[in-house]
Amino acid sequence: MKDRRHYLLRCVVEEYAQTAQPVASAQIQARYDVSYSSATIRNDLLALETEGLVYQPHVSAGRVPTDQGYRVYVNHMVHPDARDASMRQVTDEVLSEVNRLREMNVKLKMMLLNIAAWSQTATLGKLPGDPVFEEGLEYFVSQPNVEDVEVIRNAFADLNEMKEHLDEIGNSLSSREYELYIGGENPLPSMHKYSTIVGKPRIDGEVGTLVLIGPKHMAYNKNIALIEHILRR
Repeated sequence: MKDRRHYLLRCVVEEYAQTAQPVASAQIQARYDVSYSSATIRNDLLALETEGLVYQPHVSAGRVPTDQGYRVYVNHMVHPDARDASMRQVTDEVLSEVNRLREMNVKLKMMLLNIAAWSQTATLGKLPGDPVFEEGLEYFVSQPNVEDVEVIRNAFADLNEMKEHLDEIGNSLSSREYELYIGGENPLPSMHKYSTIVGKPRIDGEVGTLVLIGPKHMAYNKNIALIEHILRR
């Protein structure tokens, strides 16, 4: 039963990542390879809600993953061998071009530009003693749940606060290669609406800080694979 519920949680997470709309049991039955009855799916979704892994925005709505639900998904359903193998070739080709550039900051900006395009997220980066560079803001404010001027204004304020604390956040990684923060796990309260991946890229011997910032329904499989390929290259 646990495996079945985990599979349904995966369906909710991945369907919500595509639509940014609450996921109903009928959607799961229609779009995914399940042999369970509608009643079984509804009961299991209720059980997932009781466990704090999904919630209903309102009574008649489908389910949306919680921060805890995303964490279970990432920890137990995102595996290296299931990630996009073609990404390694793409990142290797682009990073080879980046390495031909002379200026470290130009290399960083080119890296951020490509990461933003691949991940469809905002990316921030800096090298020690240098300013913060940013790319992909157009992706950040074009998410399905970013609908009005006030939301966009708040999003830019959140990004600016992240920029102010970038060194502090990067230094908190210590010896870890990268860290994924989901919602309330983020060290800054203003970032609790988002998911972020923080890494420490090495450019010409200098260790910088790199941050991907996106919605909590970001494509974790792709983005974790992306950051791993870049940091381990």
